[in-house]
Amino acid sequence: MYLAGLNLQLTHNQGVEGIVVASVCATQVIIAGHARSIIKAGKKAGNMKTMPTSLLGRLITPFHASVQMIPPLVYVATVAYNHLQQPAWMEDVAFPMEADLALGVGGKAMIRTLASLALVLWTRYNRVVLDHLGDEWHYIGIREKPKKIVNTGPYAYVRHPLYSGVLFQQLLYIPMFWSYVPCVCLPLVFGALVVKTSIEEKLIDEDPIAGNDYLEYKKQVPYKLIPYVY
Repeated sequence: MYLAGLNLQLTHNQGVEGIVVASVCATQVIIAGHARSIIKAGKKAGNMKTMPTSLLGRLITPFHASVQMIPPLVYVATVAYNHLQQPAWMEDVAFPMEADLALGVGGKAMIRTLASLALVLWTRYNRVVLDHLGDEWHYIGIREKPKKIVNTGPYAYVRHPLYSGVLFQQLLYIPMFWSYVPCVCLPLVFGALVVKTSIEEKLIDEDPIAGNDYLEYKKQVPYKLIPYVY
């Protein structure tokens, strides 16, 4: 493979793995940029005045983040260290050879490449969600100076579109990694988000400033994560 003046001797499979690794790395850079918005939000809307006090409320975000982040980071580190090849233990949890034979080399590569591209585009699209959320963004809780309830853009369809994006990312990991591991992580992340959104909404419902408006918003937008489903 000839790239940027370098004669890189990569196999077809290594090229595909390289695309997957690069897409995951790109999304992490984008997510890091999103995280900086929390600092800006704190300066404008104040620090968090209400946070979960229960043990479950304090642990649910670290659990959700771990299940969401560890598998892709392990994949990137392992495949990159192994010269853009999946080691034997990864192949043991990969989809069966029958799937490879049914799709062919080109078909499998196309699916993994398109999923990788979709991951980057979707992560970048989350900027739209953050723009609508504005100064109210935080992982969980209510700020000191809450403004009106955000109900425009993606928030007109689901109450937690950022979390909907997380679920879609987890779904894309399945064809990207070509592995059963994301299939296990997806329901775990979904379950964690169900718990987390319930805790978060309870905090907002009980807030003397935002509570009534949020109750009305829930009537207007009945779906938490998946439009017309949940």
